[in-house]
Amino acid sequence: MNVIKYKNFWVILAADFMLLGLAYFMAYWLRFDGQASAEFMHLFYLTLVPCLVIKVCVFSFFDLYRGMWRYAGIKDLTNVIKASIMGSIALVVYLAMLHHFNGIPRSVLVIDCVLTLILIGGLRMGVRLYFQRDQGFFDEIHLRNRSAVESKRVLIMEPEPWLSASFVKSTLPALAA
Repeated sequence: MNVIKYKNFWVILAADFMLLGLAYFMAYWLRFDGQASAEFMHLFYLTLVPCLVIKVCVFSFFDLYRGMWRYAGIKDLTNVIKASIMGSIALVVYLAMLHHFNGIPRSVLVIDCVLTLILIGGLRMGVRLYFQRDQGFFDEIHLRNRSAVESKRVLIMEPEPWLSASFVKSTLPALAA
């Protein structure tokens, strides 16, 4: 089956390129608090294309472009985790071999790995949640208090020797208010 023929492949590939580029940029931005020098920005632009190509090739190796993401499950999320980590390792190997880590902060690579995992995994699981929305999934998530119609007030009492029927009768009208 040739996945290149399907438009969903191209949509996910384009989204991955954008998210991978965003993750790499945000790694630099977070590392330098938004104040990266011209030297580091030059390194960013110099390594951006190889970063994208390496990670997309690794993602392809881990079959992240096969199947329909509306049916993504734990196995697919595990593949995203493996691919993100292996893609970051492959990027480290590339940077060590060709650039010898000259001027490249190692913290950027760690931040990039974490952001890649969050963004790519979030995209995949977001697609899954979007297509699952009609199946009552969001009904199970309670983000608000239940209304008075849905809830019922209950009095739980422990039997005590001093507790009499007259005390219970006198307390019930106060609790109902």
